[in-house]
Amino acid sequence: MTRVKKVFVYIFFGLTTLPGAGAIVFSVTNGWLSFYDFHLDRQYLIIIFLLGTLLVAASYERWEQREQIESKVLTLSEDFEKLKTDFLQIPYYEIIEGKEDILLEIITEVQHAEDTFRVTSFKDMTDEDSPSDYYTALGFQIKLKVNNLTYHCCFNEGHDFTRRIDAFKQLPLTEVEYDRMFHYEFKNQYYFNFLIIDDNVVFIGFPKQSTDKHMQIALKIKAKNNKKAKRFIKSLSNWYDNVLKPKGTLVDNKPLLEY
Repeated sequence: MTRVKKVFVYIFFGLTTLPGAGAIVFSVTNGWLSFYDFHLDRQYLIIIFLLGTLLVAASYERWEQREQIESKVLTLSEDFEKLKTDFLQIPYYEIIEGKEDILLEIITEVQHAEDTFRVTSFKDMTDEDSPSDYYTALGFQIKLKVNNLTYHCCFNEGHDFTRRIDAFKQLPLTEVEYDRMFHYEFKNQYYFNFLIIDDNVVFIGFPKQSTDKHMQIALKIKAKNNKKAKRFIKSLSNWYDNVLKPKGTLVDNKPLLEY
């Protein structure tokens, strides 16, 4: 209840209780006022006493009703908060099929990145399979978030970087922006390929068959206000930083990206 509402409640309570109490006191003590020649007949005193009692009773009943309503509202509010909290614990995930739909979802999330990209390129083939539009969106976001956004990529030896090289040159990226990109080389490493953005969303992608070089299906998990999803993505980021990256070799960007 707001402060203004409380003031009105107390005023109403006073306007009903005080006159009623005053009437009761007056009717009981009226005999003492006969000294001042101000003495009412008994029937009037009874009427005043009854009216005073009714006013006090009505005021007390209204006060009890107010407390009961406040208690119910508080209970409903607590139940709503519990329901909302329980709902937010439901894991948020989405399965996306088709490289075009996967690309659209990824670009949308890339455009909201603020802090860190963590990505793997552990594919069986050496040809680049990620579309140029993805690298254009990625490079643009790195340019946009000056000195804030970093990019980390763990890749297998011999991986083709042609598409990202072309996209970065067309933007173009500056040497300072290349310096915020870190590449870790591995030999014959294999994990699910994934992209983690800001500990907020992760895409885990894989082909439908061994002969398909493109990622045709992806699992997207987004934290939002979901505590379980947040913990999962944070744990995955910690694994990437503390377990995966140290196994790779940090390589110089200049010969790798030819800038």
